[in-house]
Amino acid sequence: MAAQASDRAEVGEFLQFVFKKPQLARPDLLQWHYFTPREDWPGSRSYVLKRGDKILAHGGVDPMTLCTPGRDVSSMQLSDWAAAMAAPGAGVILLQELAKLADTFLVPSGTQHTRSILPEIGFRPCGHRYAYTRVVRPWKHLRAERSPDWKSPLRLARNILCRVTLSSSSGWSSVPIQSFGDAELPLLERRPDSRTTRCRRTPRLLNYLLECPVAGVTGYLLVRGTQSLGYYILSRVGNRICIADLSVNSESVADWQAAYSLAAQTAAADAAVSEVFTAVSTDAARDALARNHFRLANRRAILLLDRGGLLDGAPPIDLQALDSDEFYLYCG
Repeated sequence: MAAQASDRAEVGEFLQFVFKKPQLARPDLLQWHYFTPREDWPGSRSYVLKRGDKILAHGGVDPMTLCTPGRDVSSMQLSDWAAAMAAPGAGVILLQELAKLADTFLVPSGTQHTRSILPEIGFRPCGHRYAYTRVVRPWKHLRAERSPDWKSPLRLARNILCRVTLSSSSGWSSVPIQSFGDAELPLLERRPDSRTTRCRRTPRLLNYLLECPVAGVTGYLLVRGTQSLGYYILSRVGNRICIADLSVNSESVADWQAAYSLAAQTAAADAAVSEVFTAVSTDAARDALARNHFRLANRRAILLLDRGGLLDGAPPIDLQALDSDEFYLYCG
């Protein structure tokens, strides 16, 4: 059943109890994440399985629309998926019910235990998601480590040696934008693409994400000369900044390299920031990040539930950090 705004405190208490993270119980985060209206999902995005008045399991929906050459395909990711230890199987039952709410279901991350369960209920690998990081202030990064160990000096040395200059973004500039509107529609358009299945972006959706209450989220236009060719979104979490979303209306490798360089430069300009990170799934983004000396932190298979075969033969899916809760809950 869908939880309502009046259930916000109860949902927060359950999530805090399971995950031991007080942030998940913040009323403003719960309201924004699950109960503030979104154009792509009617009603609540928080779902619970109960026995009487007691929550046994919770699952949050992060909706998305995949733009394939043939049609738009509805999809979702799962956030804050949790179950009470006293109710084995409750989480899987809830997940199977949620899977009926969209054409497809994507899981690009999750714990090892979660990922071991999903193939048993029909999920299959569908490409990979890559997390990249670049330390911009090694000493500040070292001091911010939560659990220093004997490897800390080795990581410091590596980060100092790897702190090279970002690639050139000559001719490009960033223009801060308070909100997206009709003027930015050409930058957000997702034309049929034989190389990539992209997630739909609209001004209303991006403006909703800019309002995240627990991270400093900012938008920028990417301008080459006098022409706007794309945009990017940064999200600050503590002493880290995430390149949460980036798009360039170009097939040029040099343009993508310049765009990521400019986004990283903007992020690094904040003196309190020690690390810039991002998550991508396309070869173009991976190549641009490597050219800007980002380090691959991890790689995980994207798991897909697509019982209707709607994505059979579709190009690889372009998933970025903005498509899940990682852009505001990143914790290392």
